[in-house]
Amino acid sequence: MTTSVPHEFEALASRVALRRLSNGLRAIVVPRGIAPVASFHTRVDVGSVDEREGITGIAHMFEHMAFKGSRRIGTKNWELERTALEAEEKAYLAWRAARVAGDAQAPVLRAQFEQAQEEALALVDSSEYSEAITRAGGVGLNATTSGDSTNYFYSLPSNKLELWAWLESERFDDPVLREFYKEREVVREERRMRTDSSPVGKLVEEALLAAFPNHPYGRPVIGFEADLVRFSRTEAEAFFRRKYSPSNMIVSIVGRVEPERAFEAVERYFGRLPAFVPEPSPPEGAPAPPARRIEVRLAAQPMLLAMLRRPAGSHPDDPVFHVLSDLLAGGPHARLQKALVKTGKAVHAQAISSFPGRKYSNAFTFLLVPSQGVALEEAEQLLWKELDTICREGPSAAELDAVLQRARTEFLMGLVANAGLARELAEFEALGGGWHEMFHQVEHIRAITVDRVRAVANSTFVREVCTTTLLTHAEGGQP
Repeated sequence: MTTSVPHEFEALASRVALRRLSNGLRAIVVPRGIAPVASFHTRVDVGSVDEREGITGIAHMFEHMAFKGSRRIGTKNWELERTALEAEEKAYLAWRAARVAGDAQAPVLRAQFEQAQEEALALVDSSEYSEAITRAGGVGLNATTSGDSTNYFYSLPSNKLELWAWLESERFDDPVLREFYKEREVVREERRMRTDSSPVGKLVEEALLAAFPNHPYGRPVIGFEADLVRFSRTEAEAFFRRKYSPSNMIVSIVGRVEPERAFEAVERYFGRLPAFVPEPSPPEGAPAPPARRIEVRLAAQPMLLAMLRRPAGSHPDDPVFHVLSDLLAGGPHARLQKALVKTGKAVHAQAISSFPGRKYSNAFTFLLVPSQGVALEEAEQLLWKELDTICREGPSAAELDAVLQRARTEFLMGLVANAGLARELAEFEALGGGWHEMFHQVEHIRAITVDRVRAVANSTFVREVCTTTLLTHAEGGQP
């Protein structure tokens, strides 16, 4: 890992401090700004890739559960609630077993589960965790789950540092997965909206299954419906105990804070999290499969998704892939915009440099939506014409210079807000060779040449390993 940083970032980098607790958790603190606020970001190196068969969606489900509180937060009476939760889970597992076995008693057991669930829900103060943050002046409270990680974040007045440390550590020291089956229905509704009722969602799900047949990237982060109606709170708790080790966590604090005071708060509250060796992450997986063509028939506008495998985000060529996506589809002057959108051949042309994650080898992805009357095959031919040209000729020097200037500006703008800096520091510490490497991104961007772009394009844009998924219109088909 390179530890020195470019001169233009020396002042900011000199304020970044990293400390590792004895349980393995890493904390990054950056005193910055004059406004008395701070942004807090917790990155957990646990995502949908860490799930086992049969429990897809459980990493995302735990993200939802992390807002439900603990024995001390979110309950009206913990002793009564604990007994009610045990009864609820016993009733659910009995009903699930009967349902799977086709037992005639399943309807009776379902009614018993629903009764036990109502009794448990009556003891919940479901908004206490979020309201504690809102009352303290918190903004931006949210979380995300991806294939690679789960992230929790919000901002608070600086004098609420200790409140953040307590509330955030409670999520992981003593989580209570209350309202589990009620929240599972919320997640199922998310799936219905984003996948089952969305042509793009269905297209992407089928494409990932085809492009990553031997790796968890092929499974949806939201989970398969068959798993969402089956997995239990017991399985979610077991997932937490296997994966949510402090050694998988990075907390990042950026704002008007005093570093030693921040580290003391992190040590006091996060230091209580028990250390353990987490279940290993999955291996890299098999090489890219040979070219595949998949057809999805829906009552929807035709679309095309082309996926070409590329190395993990830690690869030295990662900035080049970002440059390629900008060259091809990053704005009105990008090549696919000029060749397809401005000519009326497509209403949308998008290039995604890294999908669906960055931790493992992933896919450089194109999404095309042809204009009415334009065949998918014609749009596909125009796509490959542009890819062949960039492979053969590369970008012009002027074209590349403009893209590099935009990439540099976008990177720097992403660091202006405290929340953005906190997120990027945690991301680079986890995947990019250490937080120092974040400050080398501008150098890496500046070093990109026409020849290097052409070389990366030639190694990536290979038809023989492209997974192409076509959404074709079917009258009367499923929307």
